[in-house]
Amino acid sequence: MVSEDFTVHVVDDDDTVRERVRLTLANAGYRVCTYATGEAFIEDNEPEPGCVVLDMMLPGMDGVEVRQTLRERVLPIKVIVATSFADVPLVRDAFRDGVIDVLEKPCDEGVLVETVRHAFETLERECARRERTETAMGYIARLTSRQLEVFELLVQGLISKQIALRLGCSVRTVEAHRGEIMRRLEASSIVELIKLSHDAIGAGHEAFGGHPGSEQLAARVIERTY
Repeated sequence: MVSEDFTVHVVDDDDTVRERVRLTLANAGYRVCTYATGEAFIEDNEPEPGCVVLDMMLPGMDGVEVRQTLRERVLPIKVIVATSFADVPLVRDAFRDGVIDVLEKPCDEGVLVETVRHAFETLERECARRERTETAMGYIARLTSRQLEVFELLVQGLISKQIALRLGCSVRTVEAHRGEIMRRLEASSIVELIKLSHDAIGAGHEAFGGHPGSEQLAARVIERTY
């Protein structure tokens, strides 16, 4: 997924402000959707990936509730807060929530466009990382529980003799597992195995859910490799 696939969502109850932001971003080449309320934005069943320029002082569902809902639904939408009341608690809480930036109204057009660009670049990197994680976990799901154990020790840098001692088996058995691991993961070197393991745990412990042997790998590799 690349930035050309993204949309800027503008949520503001002020018609004049909403239209001015829309025109600014549309003139900069962005695809823009506008909403007068937080509810209208959230009730859009599947808002397109991108970012949202979010007013905090909305009637009904306010900006904080919108941010919370976005987190709960794990939507690929970065948040840019736009507010006329950028006090310290609001700014602190917003950045704790992972917003891209807090802009004071009226937003400077150049700053707004640059902030949206930064939001899209951030989301693009996150999407690419998530895709690498999903691909890596798809490969790792091919391994048996025993192969996962050997894989974990290989990416820690242990040689076959050390792995055999650790697992209580013969060096020949370890070498057989290693060959099968390389085949199943379509890897030609230990370096490729290490890269695969880092890609697999790149999104954190949750990335392992739902894959055979994933809990073992997550618990051990995350703890020992990092």
